Amino acid sequence: TSGRWTTFLNPSAQKGKPTLVGWVAGKDAMRMEDQTDDEVKAEMMSNLKLMFPNIPEPDRVVITRWGKEPNILGTYSHHTVGRNFWDDSSALRNPVGRIIFAGEATAGYWEATTVGAWATGQRAAREMKQYLTADNVVKRSSSPETVVVEEFDESDLSQPGPHSNGIQGYLSQDDPIRK
Repeated sequence: TSGRWTTFLNPSAQKGKPTLVGWVAGKDAMRMEDQTDDEVKAEMMSNLKLMFPNIPEPDRVVITRWGKEPNILGTYSHHTVGRNFWDDSSALRNPVGRIIFAGEATAGYWEATTVGAWATGQRAAREMKQYLTADNVVKRSSSPETVVVEEFDESDLSQPGPHSNGIQGYLSQDDPIRK
């Protein structure tokens, strides 16, 4: 058996059906990305059977390989020993010349979440719109492509996010976006 399958989350109560989520990180995740889905499933089940000998085989397994996703190439941000995550996240929110940054790493309390990534994308789009419509910038053509999005109250990002109460507290909140 492999020691890489050590972290599992059981969101079955929140999902309304039997569900188990497992995490693999670091070098173990990089090795796993080269395995077939059947190999990953067999290894995971071998470890689970050590803890739960009568666990049934899953109906379905969904495996993500973030390191091989061309638009992700790895993982979400995280706190690192020797760095101040809050200072780094705050610094990443600041434009550098004409470059405006977005993404969950710039979301403060909402780091490592899809909501944080989405909301900071909204912020960056507003900043870019302000920049592009400034008097010193060449105006866009008369028929620009337009995307209408629902505004997100970015002040919510200054409130404690899912990591402040741990993942169980996050998943137990009654919010349809998390179901």
